[in-house]
Amino acid sequence: MTDREQKFIARLRWPDMEGGHTVDSGGDTVDGIARKFHPDEPWPPSNERINAIYDAEYYKPLQIDDIADPHIAFQVFAFGVNAGVGRCRQRLYQLYGNQALQNERAADCINRISADDTDGFLARLVENFVDFYWDISGAKQFNTGSLKGWIHRLCRGINLAE
Repeated sequence: MTDREQKFIARLRWPDMEGGHTVDSGGDTVDGIARKFHPDEPWPPSNERINAIYDAEYYKPLQIDDIADPHIAFQVFAFGVNAGVGRCRQRLYQLYGNQALQNERAADCINRISADDTDGFLARLVENFVDFYWDISGAKQFNTGSLKGWIHRLCRGINLAE
């Protein structure tokens, strides 16, 4: 694992991000790893297994090491873990839409588009993710506590990439 990956995974596992044990829509969940989606894992998974799952299922597929800005990279990683890689890619495509080249890797596209205005791109990225949480909170009739928690998580994530 790269230094950046180790740092991001460690920060994502903080208590106000994915850290700790909870029971949520994924069922029994430890540090963001849901038993429902990992039924063959020994339970609870060890720290090494949690890190390996983050690496194989989120960090590498989202090409996080290849995203130049650490704030953008951490937001993409955290959202990918929370909402899923496919949904994260879908939201990124909505964000850069027509600017995306069909065969361009997502990380390259993010770097190209954000190069001239990193802060503006980061703001649009977080806004796009908030829109997603707003949409599902209404669709599934989540309470406002869930929505507030997700928004807090996005805002907290901006500072954790430092």
